Amino acid sequence: MNIAKKSDSRENQFEAAELMDVLSATKKEDDGPGFFFRVRTENNRLHSVMWSSSSQRESLARYGDVVVFDLTYKTNSLKLPLAAFVGTDNHGKTVVFALALQLDETAPTMQWLFEQFKDL
Repeated sequence: MNIAKKSDSRENQFEAAELMDVLSATKKEDDGPGFFFRVRTENNRLHSVMWSSSSQRESLARYGDVVVFDLTYKTNSLKLPLAAFVGTDNHGKTVVFALALQLDETAPTMQWLFEQFKDL
């Protein structure tokens, strides 16, 4: 899904819809306290999406005393910034608390992202 393209091609719209279908299905199948995902749109276009599974949210509750935020710069196949909220467990292993794909790295986008993280 390349939501970063400014074109309104049917392929991009399909890929965004497919992502939303996957997240919705995952939310239904998640057997823990709840799969979390939030979507930000601008002009009826997908702008940002953040998600966290039940097990990731449980890890955050257990090991979230220190959270590291990492933003890759378009190194994934989608060429979008990938935001990761991570920490370490009691064995020193890295645990992922939440992930997000976003269109840009502007202040409003980052503010939205951190507000969603607070809601976990």
